Formats: sequence, structure tokens, C-alpha cells
Amino acid sequence: DACPAFFRTLDRAKSAIDPLVDVTGLWQGSWQLFAPDVDKVNSRVSAEILFSDGTTVRWNSPDWTKLAPLDRFMRFREAEFYDNIRRDSNSGAWPSFADYLARRAVPPGRYDSRPAHIALYRHWVVIPRPKADTLIPYGTFPEFTEKYLFYQKSYN
Repeated sequence: DACPAFFRTLDRAKSAIDPLVDVTGLWQGSWQLFAPDVDKVNSRVSAEILFSDGTTVRWNSPDWTKLAPLDRFMRFREAEFYDNIRRDSNSGAWPSFADYLARRAVPPGRYDSRPAHIALYRHWVVIPRPKADTLIPYGTFPEFTEKYLFYQKSYN
């Protein structure tokens, strides 16, 4: 589903699984890795989970820029999930996503502690356009400059 259709066989396979992918909600949208309309924003998601004993656990989605090429290929769907979950159009999924993260986060050595509050943040940076006569070294990535609290929930 996510691969560009270079061959007729691949295009037929994509057409065959398309109804299943649509109905299950697994369709990831257009693949903007290639020109002419490439992604112009790097983004990630983080969470701060406060527990009843006062402990705070921080969680971050994987940093795409720090993954090895094979990991990027293997975890592409995961990266797309985090890129999409932060969008306002997917706000209906935020409560369940927050609950999932709160259940998974456990303060070190505090297995009996319960989550009291969770805050979800989106981080992003607009990728600057290339400039003439400017060489950017390979592996150089812009730092995330923007942060926005997009969902929070308190637990009783």
C-alpha cells in the first residue's frame, strides 16, 4: 500500500488490498517521500505522564533522524502513525492514545503507582528550502523549534 506503483503487478496488488486497507483505517494517505510534493515539516510527539506518587515519566516518539536506514524502512508505518495522530483531524483518537501511553509508562521501581495526569505535545520544525551556494553536510537536521500541548487528561 505504501510503495509507489512502479510496476503493473504492484499496482494490481495495491488495488486488490485497497478496500481492506480503507475499511480497517490502515490507509496512511499519500506517500510524500518523493517529488513533486515532499514533506516540508519534521514532526514528533511526546508525552509527560504524572503519577499519583509525584513521579513524572517522559515519552517520545522515535526520532526519525537518529534511526538507521533499515530501521527507517522497517518503521515507516509507525512514523506515519505518529505524524498523523498529532493532527487535529485525528483528535478522536487522542483519548485512547493517551490512555495507551499512560498504561505503558511505569515509573522506575514504582509498579504500584497509577497515572494521575497525561499531557501530549506535538513538536515540529519547517524544513528550510535549499539555498544556492550553500552546502548542508549530510546527516544535518534542523532542530525542533515548535512545541504545542494538544491534549491533556486527568485520571481519578
